[in-house]
Amino acid sequence: MTLIIGCITKDFGIIAGDTQLSSGDLKRGEFERLVQTKVHQYGPDFMMGILGKWGYIEPMKDCTGTQIDYFKTLNREIQKSAVKDKLGYLSKFLPGKPNIEATAIYIKKESNFILDCITNDGNEKTIKKITIADKRLVFNEPFFDTDPNYVESKVRDFIKINKLTDGLPDSL
Repeated sequence: MTLIIGCITKDFGIIAGDTQLSSGDLKRGEFERLVQTKVHQYGPDFMMGILGKWGYIEPMKDCTGTQIDYFKTLNREIQKSAVKDKLGYLSKFLPGKPNIEATAIYIKKESNFILDCITNDGNEKTIKKITIADKRLVFNEPFFDTDPNYVESKVRDFIKINKLTDGLPDSL
């Protein structure tokens, strides 16, 4: 499972996430060891973290298949110098993509920081958005089916117990 957390204040924006170490069909024991970074910065004013399933295998008539990986496509295209509006490109690219369950949590820097997410299907039920003091957080809530506030309660408790501020060191 991937965990991505985005955080903004009036002074800074942060996205943090883990790294995936394997991919494939773990149930069948068919997987490959690899390192896949889930957070990417695409210039001084745009970064995003990815969640979910961004690829699938499209079956062909001859019983073979073509691997479709929307993240690889997005990553290749959004990095092109011709793409000035990275958020605009992402906003047009991701919605409506079939056969995946993909989410991108992003931070966009304009006159202030913007923190939000985009999904391929418009369903944000696993994404949690909270504000604590002057800090806004967005993260995936993996326990939304059983306890929709589990991670939020842990974050709030951790901040309170450790008397954390909205400063950069405490936010990190």
